[in-house]
Amino acid sequence: MKKCFPDTNVLMQFGKEIFNQYDKVYLSGIVLQEIDKHKYSADDGRRFQAREATRVIEDNEDKIIYKSGEG
Repeated sequence: MKKCFPDTNVLMQFGKEIFNQYDKVYLSGIVLQEIDKHKYSADDGRRFQAREATRVIEDNEDKIIYKSGEG
């Protein structure tokens, strides 16, 4: 079983690829908070990436293991 623990930027840039390549994806609460923060960015590109990352996360709930905090 292939596992991945992406950071915010990797998830925002390569979300679809990550979920296609890995069986389980571990997401921390901090990554989710940062993605949510980027939804309100002044940068249109970052806002788009954050919304796309959110969609990919919602579409792949069965592959996600949520971790709280930093560890």
